[in-house]
Amino acid sequence: MSTRQLGELAERVAAAFLRMKGYAILATNYTFHRHEIDIVARTEGRIVFVEVKCRSGRGYGLPREAVGREKMRRIVRAARGFLAEHDLNDMSSRFDVVEVRVERGGLSLVVEHIVGAFGADGRGW
Repeated sequence: MSTRQLGELAERVAAAFLRMKGYAILATNYTFHRHEIDIVARTEGRIVFVEVKCRSGRGYGLPREAVGREKMRRIVRAARGFLAEHDLNDMSSRFDVVEVRVERGGLSLVVEHIVGAFGADGRGW
């Protein structure tokens, strides 16, 4: 499986996971001025912007560690675009990360949802 295929699988797994938790998926792979958000969802009257990260081994650290400050800033810019484009500026919003880890040689997936992983100021961790 290529890295791209693994990423696409992780995004589908993350969306299914969020749906099981009661989230409504509003958009996937939303792009605004070359900045992308993997999943835009709604739950409890709040818009949630979700970055999905996946790793198939532990050699590069946890998936969440791949979401650095610049990535956070790009997600925040795209989120502002989404809110404006859909006339949702008055809605409360949040930035989450869903990490998917492929373990035991591909026999299991571990999904972790990090709620409020970073703020609108592009800072986290």
